[in-house]
Amino acid sequence: AGENVNTARENVNTARRAVNIALDAVQRALDAVQRAGADAPTMMQQESFQAMMQQQQESFQATIMQFQATMQSQIASLGHNDPWEGLSSTSSTSPDFRARLSAFYGSTNCLLTSRDGTAAHIWPRSRGFSMPTGLGVDHPKNGMFLLRAIELAFDKRQVCFLCDPFRRSITFKVLDPNLKGQSVGSTAQVFQDLEGKPKCFKDDKRPSFDLLSRHAKSAIRFAMRQNTISEQDGAKLLETVVVSSPPREHERESLGSSTASSGKGGSAASSGSVRLRNRRDRSEDHPGGRSS
Repeated sequence: AGENVNTARENVNTARRAVNIALDAVQRALDAVQRAGADAPTMMQQESFQAMMQQQQESFQATIMQFQATMQSQIASLGHNDPWEGLSSTSSTSPDFRARLSAFYGSTNCLLTSRDGTAAHIWPRSRGFSMPTGLGVDHPKNGMFLLRAIELAFDKRQVCFLCDPFRRSITFKVLDPNLKGQSVGSTAQVFQDLEGKPKCFKDDKRPSFDLLSRHAKSAIRFAMRQNTISEQDGAKLLETVVVSSPPREHERESLGSSTASSGKGGSAASSGSVRLRNRRDRSEDHPGGRSS
């Protein structure tokens, strides 16, 4: 009987231990459930953060794609590096550009008249990223003061400036015959009155001859396509357009010295003039190198 009692006690103790183990397991399970319930807001916040990051990433990728499409459209509209091709309106300017231009030229008078002019870009500001020279789009040599009517005609390639690098002069040329009899803004002059009169520069305070010549080539070719000038006249004009800069001062001085010492008069000056017309000036319009 005593042995049976001891065996029963051992069985009870074993059962208690089993029950205690089971109770511990249940408690651990309850604790896990409570912890999961307490962590639920954090998990929701994490999921919300991840969703927000995903949305921002998609928005960023869409912005990049839109930027690439805009850049491709702008590059395509250049027409083989022609910034005036497809230009719908004149480039926007800023007070800073006008002030910079005024300080450079010492005046705000229109290049062709004595009236106060608008600060006009040669190479359009909206296409400044494709400029071929080392000049910035808001550099004063990429600008000049023009009356608004002349600026509009310039951007529409109805007019251009023909440059003579050796004489440091530019000559206004009207390419659209329909424009010749039109008034220049509120002045008493018509466009034809401004044509054919060279504007000479005594120093380097002048527009970029390189950029003006690039515009002239584009405008002449445009006029030929529009049949406002004949193929023959257009070809002759294109032959006079040289995308280059005026000779450097020391080259002009050397030409004068060589002419005086040669004693041969005009022939030496003439041959020197031809050589200088074909030179490229790397120090002014092309601080980064030669033009193409």
